[in-house]
Amino acid sequence: MDAGKRKYDKPPNPRATCNILSALTFSWTLGLFREGRKRDLEVTDLYEPLREHTSSYLGNKLERIWNEELITAKKRGREPSFLRSLAKCFGPKMILYGLVLAFMECVLRMSQPFLLGRVIEYFSPPEDSSPSAAGAILAADVNRSVTPGGGPLSLNRSRSFGTDEVSTIGGPPSTATSLAEALLFALGVIGTILVSNIIMHNFMMAMFHLGMKMRVGTCSMIYRKVCSPLFMNGMTNKASSDKEDVTVDEGKEWK
Repeated sequence: MDAGKRKYDKPPNPRATCNILSALTFSWTLGLFREGRKRDLEVTDLYEPLREHTSSYLGNKLERIWNEELITAKKRGREPSFLRSLAKCFGPKMILYGLVLAFMECVLRMSQPFLLGRVIEYFSPPEDSSPSAAGAILAADVNRSVTPGGGPLSLNRSRSFGTDEVSTIGGPPSTATSLAEALLFALGVIGTILVSNIIMHNFMMAMFHLGMKMRVGTCSMIYRKVCSPLFMNGMTNKASSDKEDVTVDEGKEWK
């Protein structure tokens, strides 16, 4: 199916030689987008298909597995199953993609609420901090700042409001999560969301490619079956037999 004269030379597919980062982020397609901004794209701008997407490669692979299925079915005395051949040919990759998706759903997605909860815990007030407790602390500070003789309030704020009081009343909440831990948990939330999006987009693209490979391989098998000499001879004999039957029926009608 891939044979025939080419009317033009296609540019090589950058997906075949790109690194893993370019493949995960689809940055290998930026060259085509840059060309599309400069001018209208033509058919000659389409990339050469990957070797794993060609009908010759997929047809040979699926035909080999189908022949093995014919031998196995004959030995076990059962009917050959083309669905079993498809599962044997493309099933391992489908299982691999499913495991990657399961890792994303069970590990990355499940860890996001935990990480987000730890970030929220840093901004939450401590359990013993209430309005009455804060008012009591403030009243105690005011009483300490008053002179024994009933004079005016002391202006020495550093003495009346120590470091502990400031951190308790107006500073960041004193929780079990430190600032460094909160930053790490926030980075974890961002990282899990980013990795989940990358995995999901690549999973969808991989599944589309897998479905396309199944269609191409199946069409190649059908094409080879139709063009095989045994099939062509069988169709010729069947056509000749049908023609003879029609001639005999017409002769009977004329009689």
